[in-house]
Amino acid sequence: MPSLYPHDVRRIAVGTGSASGFAGFFFPSLRAKGLGEEKPVPPYSAIVYKEGGEVRAEDWKGRKIASGEDGVDDGSVIQSAIDNLPPSGGLVQLREGTFTISNTISLRSFTTLKGLGRRATILELSPNSNCDMIRLASVEKVVLAQLSLHGNKNYQSSGNGIVLDEVGGFEITNVEIKYIYNTGITTSDTQGAWVGAIRNVGVEYCGGVGIHLHPSGWCNAILFDTVASAMNAGNGFVIQGNIENVVFINCIAEGNASGKGDNARQWLIRGVSLPDKSVTLYSCWAESSEEYSRIVYTLDDCSGVVIERMRAHGNNATGIKGFFIEGDGTIIRDCKAMYCSYGLVVGGTENIIESGQFGTYSIASGNIVRKLKDYFTDAFKATSKSVSVGTNDAYGDATIVRSPSGIISALRVCKIVIGGTFATGENVTVKVETNWKSGNTAYVEKTYTATGTYYLDLDGQDGLDLWRDSDMCTSIKIYAKSDQASTSVTVACDLAGAG
Repeated sequence: MPSLYPHDVRRIAVGTGSASGFAGFFFPSLRAKGLGEEKPVPPYSAIVYKEGGEVRAEDWKGRKIASGEDGVDDGSVIQSAIDNLPPSGGLVQLREGTFTISNTISLRSFTTLKGLGRRATILELSPNSNCDMIRLASVEKVVLAQLSLHGNKNYQSSGNGIVLDEVGGFEITNVEIKYIYNTGITTSDTQGAWVGAIRNVGVEYCGGVGIHLHPSGWCNAILFDTVASAMNAGNGFVIQGNIENVVFINCIAEGNASGKGDNARQWLIRGVSLPDKSVTLYSCWAESSEEYSRIVYTLDDCSGVVIERMRAHGNNATGIKGFFIEGDGTIIRDCKAMYCSYGLVVGGTENIIESGQFGTYSIASGNIVRKLKDYFTDAFKATSKSVSVGTNDAYGDATIVRSPSGIISALRVCKIVIGGTFATGENVTVKVETNWKSGNTAYVEKTYTATGTYYLDLDGQDGLDLWRDSDMCTSIKIYAKSDQASTSVTVACDLAGAG
C-alpha cells in the first residue's frame, strides 16, 4: 500500500522542526514522528506516481483521486487527475517513470501537465492503441512540459503525437516526441491554434511529417523556438493554409523523408498568402543527403513569407537543391546554401532575393534580385519609343515599357526627345508614370515649349517622385499631350535600367 505522503515535498524528516498546537504540547513524544507539524503545501494540484506495482493519482493534500495497475491503467489514472481539477485548472505533476497509455489524453483549459524531464518522465503508447497521444481540443491556456512521448509506431496503424485542435494561449516546452505512427505535432484538419509557443522540442523518427500546420486549420501568432524535426519518414516541417504571424527561430530540419528523392523536403511552405509576415524563418538550419531533393521549398502563392539568415546544407548529394522557390512573393534575406548542386532556384514570380550566398543560381524572369554575391541583374533598354501626342490638353494613348524580366528594379535613364514644330504659345506636356504590383502609380509631368533633348533627374526629385518603397514596379507608361487643337510636335523616349 503506498504511503499517504510518498514524495519528498510532503515528507517531514523525523526529529526536525517542532510540534505545534495541542498535540505537540501535551504529547511531546509525537514530535519524534513529526506529527502535529505544519506540512509544506506542494507546488501542484495533483500528482501521479508509481509505487509497488500500482499507479496512483493524489491531490495536493495526499487524498486519492484514482489508482490502478502499473502499466495497465496509467492513462486512465492520468486522465482522472486532469478531470479532477477544479474549473480554474491547475498543475498535474507526473513523477519519474514510464507511463503506458492506450487512449488519448485530453487536457482541459487552464491545465499544466508536467513531467520531471525528457529522460525522466515518458508517456508510451501501448501496442494497437491506434490513437493520438495528446489532444488539445477547444481549450485555452494549457501547458505541456518536461516529458517524452513515445508512440511505438511499429505496432500502430494510426495516430499522431500532439494534435492542436482549436487551442489558444498554449505552450509546449522541453518535450521529446519519438516513434509516432503519423505526425509528431499537427493542427487538426478542421481547426487550428493561436497565441502559442513551442520551445525546446524535438520530433524524431515519426512515420509521417515531423511538424504539420494543416491547410484546413487557421494558425495565428505562434512561436517555434529551438524546435528540431529530424529523421522522420515524411517531410520535416510542412506549413500550409491560413497562416498569419507564425515565426520559426533557431529551428532545425535534418535527415527527413529519406528515400523519397525529388519528393523529399526538409521545409515545405505552401499557399500561405496573407499580408505582412505570414511565416518567418529566422536563423534556421536545414540539411539533407537525399539526391535531387529540395531542402527548402516554397510553392504556390507565398506572399508574406520571409526567410532570413537560414542555412541549407546539401552534403554534396547529386542534384540536391538548397532553396527552391517555386511559389510567388517570398523574400529571401542573408541566406546561404552549402554543398548543393543548385544553391538557389527561383521558378516563381515576384519573389525578392535581397542578399545571400548560394553558389549556383537559376532565377526566372519576373523576380527581383537586389544584392546577391556573384549575381548581376540583366539590364534593359528601350530606345526611340514613339509617344502619341494628344490634343486639346488630353493625353494620347500610353506607350508602355516593360523589362524582359517583367519587373523593373531600377530606372537609370529616362531621355525625352521633343521634335517637330511648336505653334506659337504651344505647350506640350509629357507624363512618365510608374505602375506597381499593388495597383498604385507614381508619376512625373514635364511641360516643354521648344524642341530638344531632356532628361529626368532620376537621382533627385524626379526619382523620388517616381519610386515607391516596399512594392514592385511592373511597367512604365509614357503619355504626351498638347494644349492646342492640333499639333506638329513629336515625342520619343529612351529608357534604360535594371530588370
